[in-house]
Amino acid sequence: MKKVLEIEVENHKYGNYEIEHFQLSAKDNTELSVTHVCGNQGGQPIVLLHGSYSTRHFWISQKGIGLGTYLSDHGFDVWIPEFRGHGYSPKGKRFKHYSVEQQMKFDLPAFSEFIYHKTKQAAIWFGHSLGGLSLYGSISQGWLQAQYIKGVITMGSQVSEGDRYLKIPMVPFLAARLLDILGGFPAKKLGLGPENEAPGVVRDVISWKRRGGSWSSSDGVSF
Repeated sequence: MKKVLEIEVENHKYGNYEIEHFQLSAKDNTELSVTHVCGNQGGQPIVLLHGSYSTRHFWISQKGIGLGTYLSDHGFDVWIPEFRGHGYSPKGKRFKHYSVEQQMKFDLPAFSEFIYHKTKQAAIWFGHSLGGLSLYGSISQGWLQAQYIKGVITMGSQVSEGDRYLKIPMVPFLAARLLDILGGFPAKKLGLGPENEAPGVVRDVISWKRRGGSWSSSDGVSF
């Protein structure tokens, strides 16, 4: 296993829950963050993956409220990664070039190796929205390896359904041009979430969901 870089960013409390944050490097040298809810070491690890425009706080608020603490109260060892450019995972100079495929190919393997290194157990993986799509794609290509998986749960993670406006002629083209101008998707200004999304991530979703689109990797392999 590639040696991971561990730098503890914070060790404090969300409400009554002890929290620790770690930084690690993916194989493409992108810095990533993982948050751990302390107290159930040795229990069944569960990994909670956020979707678009989100951070760790989708699962656990600073007051200690959320599914993350609920699962911790029920004996699970809770780990909450943040995909590149979200939360404690810094945007960095390459933010404009981040993509969902990079999340699949680099982020999820880095998270899985790190969490297995810390727990010595295969985890249950729970993905919301784009986090679930990243799970599907990564598993299908063998990037997230079976040895790190005990189970998979997804919620609201659909490719062919939803976002019907992307099937309207010219909308994908205009959306892509707007991304070029803005340098990202302004989710914060639109009230969609706490994080703006990288243009490459939004382009991936557009290419999959537009009329005639294909849910495939950059080299044409179907997920």
